[in-house]
Amino acid sequence: MQKRYPFKYLDSYKSEDNDIFFGRESELERLYEMVFQADILLIYGASGSGKTSLIQCGLASKFGKHDWLPISIRRGNDINDSVEKALYALRGGKNEGLDWLEQDWSITELDSIHYKNESNLAKCFRAIYRKYFKPIYLVFDQFEELYTFGNTTEQYKFIETIKEILGLEQPVKVIICIQEEFLGLLDYFEKSIPELFQKKLRVEPLRLSKIRTILLGITSMDNGLIKLEAGFESAIAEMIFEKTKISNNSTEIDPRLLQVFFDKLYLSITGDLERRSDAELTRVKLMNMSSFHDVRKGFFKDRIEQIAQRLEKSPEDISATMNEMVDNGILDFTKNKEFYEIARNPLREQIAFSEKEENKSKKIENIRRNDFGKEETVYSIGLDIGNYKICAVAGRKDENGLITILDYSEEESFENKLNVIQAASRVLEELANKAGLDIGSVNCNISNGLMSLKQHKEEYSNGGNKFTISKSILMDLMKSANLNVPKASKEECLHVMPTDFFIDGVRINKYPEGATGNKLICHFNCVTIPETKLYVHYDVLNNLQYNVLGKKRTSYPNQVNVANMVYSSIADATAVLSMEDKKNGILLINLGAQFTEITVYKEFGLRYTHVLDFGTRAIIKDLISAFNITELRAEEVLRTCCDRSSKEIEINEVLELADKDGQVAKQLLLRSVVVVIECRIKEIVSIIASKAIESGYARVLGNGVMLSGAMAKLHLVKSIIEKSFNPLQVRITDSTLHIDNNRFLELSQPKYSTAIGLMLSSLKSLDERVPFTLDYKAKRKALFPNRFSSFLNSPDDSEYREWA
Repeated sequence: MQKRYPFKYLDSYKSEDNDIFFGRESELERLYEMVFQADILLIYGASGSGKTSLIQCGLASKFGKHDWLPISIRRGNDINDSVEKALYALRGGKNEGLDWLEQDWSITELDSIHYKNESNLAKCFRAIYRKYFKPIYLVFDQFEELYTFGNTTEQYKFIETIKEILGLEQPVKVIICIQEEFLGLLDYFEKSIPELFQKKLRVEPLRLSKIRTILLGITSMDNGLIKLEAGFESAIAEMIFEKTKISNNSTEIDPRLLQVFFDKLYLSITGDLERRSDAELTRVKLMNMSSFHDVRKGFFKDRIEQIAQRLEKSPEDISATMNEMVDNGILDFTKNKEFYEIARNPLREQIAFSEKEENKSKKIENIRRNDFGKEETVYSIGLDIGNYKICAVAGRKDENGLITILDYSEEESFENKLNVIQAASRVLEELANKAGLDIGSVNCNISNGLMSLKQHKEEYSNGGNKFTISKSILMDLMKSANLNVPKASKEECLHVMPTDFFIDGVRINKYPEGATGNKLICHFNCVTIPETKLYVHYDVLNNLQYNVLGKKRTSYPNQVNVANMVYSSIADATAVLSMEDKKNGILLINLGAQFTEITVYKEFGLRYTHVLDFGTRAIIKDLISAFNITELRAEEVLRTCCDRSSKEIEINEVLELADKDGQVAKQLLLRSVVVVIECRIKEIVSIIASKAIESGYARVLGNGVMLSGAMAKLHLVKSIIEKSFNPLQVRITDSTLHIDNNRFLELSQPKYSTAIGLMLSSLKSLDERVPFTLDYKAKRKALFPNRFSSFLNSPDDSEYREWA
């Protein structure tokens, strides 16, 4: 009989390891019971606590071969693609995406009526079940990857898939494994699927009693290599616990740390790298064993030495070395996979730098992120005031440059056209109370048909001496451009947007900082607006205030100032455009209620923008005039009747409008309604197309057209734009593209792009190639006008302290 080595080191336990899997008996029984009580289960715990092993080994061993068809799924590049591939692999056959499910799946004539309206996903699971006749268990491992690497569109789609799976006739169970620190990100998941948290199990860290169980289990195996010193089992368990516990005062052990410790102990006793020799664990040998903190240091050192021995230490192999460190758990990729970082979980905790080196590393990273270079947490509020809605979004950028959405609030504004201030104040009050913030000021949007784009050029020569382009040089040039831009009398410059940089006559392709030469020329497009329009906007918004929850209404309310006025289209671009979009060329369209904004980016710069003095309000007026309905009713009709074109609607289809009591008050021919809407949209889109041609960039829009705003999701709008701009690709924006942490998945919708862009305008540069200007840095002080504001808790910012 071949003897077994009972330790798995850093690997998970599989179904074939059932004979060496000990210490999780109580959790396993609870999990087994839960499987029969619900169709979706949530397994959570610390990183490395053994969640995967509990399912792959423990739960699998509780079922017979005919009662268990597990499908283990990791996110990969996209969790929805991974689900599709896993189902395809199980089903067999040619992979044609989920559309391949339209083919016949052995449906008999008796079945055909019942299955006629089945979705592709339902057909898939039914086919798999007919093939195997086993209950299907979908196990989503490392589920936090969906939130650390995925975008909100991917998350939305996955949640909808799970909702459909839970409604299937076939026996399908969903098991989700996630690190407990990410549970807060499941808020929207739970709202969509309330039963998510009804059956949940926490996999606890190991304690002393579990150590005893594990030791007795592995040493009582007939075919095991490990034995304990007879009569001292409890003493040895306590010694191991003391040497491997997380901290001196801790009562817990990380299971992976225990595995590494056991392996080191075995090797110190036997010296057998093949792990085939018998070993006896004794008190004396344990006393001579280093504490795990020393073992851990040795672990990293040994791993690095082993890697170095296998690879030539040349510049060409540095990349390969780093990649192998990732595979061996020493390094991780950062989110964007541009850099490496020390792995963050307990086993791979950060190797200590000196304090000086660590601070230097953080500053370098902040500079790479285009941050101002100060290690501070910055808060920002974006307030989008539109005709359809008023929305406020609160965000924060931490000392590592990560941007988090704290909360948001919104209110439909079609009932508040005459009291915008009151509505905006209510929205801010709700946001302040939900997010626990003391709001001092906000960034607001502005758009007007009289806005224009002025070209300007600035130069820097350093007296003819060679120099390196620095942040301060770029900021000085932008400040100078803001002062010197040629504008008509009574015009104000809203934004100074760089387009091209030339050093000694040679164009700089992307980032100007760091380039060297004798003469720098910067070209700018400056967004200007008549000062009367700007000041009126400021005056209207100057009365913003709100009451803090718990304050008496008789108390003085919080006054809110407007810190920055941001052109709506630039706010949209800040939220939704990637550097690739800006480089390859993109036409950004926001079909708003009162205005339609058209903006073109190419070669990283803002090249063209125009504001049309009409939008969906024109459609509303058409509906009011054509069908004699109220404005409120016309807005409702517009939002609900744009899912099909007029050609797709039967001539006798009727749209029924109900009164406030739910009774039918009016009937309209649906096709006639949609024809009226189509005519106006086509007119607007034709003008947009003519403006795109006028810009001179219509033929070089490599990344096509992107739609933002509330109207972007309407099928009718998108289809008309696709026909007009064919063959260009037309996309809907993801408003949370530049957000690192977000638990509000609904905010990815295009109607939130302006609000999120306004929030981001105080957290990142409007053009990623340049830093915040000094003017912008000064304006940020206005974000905290209340001397009692919680935002003033920035001990490292002496400017804020002096001003306060």
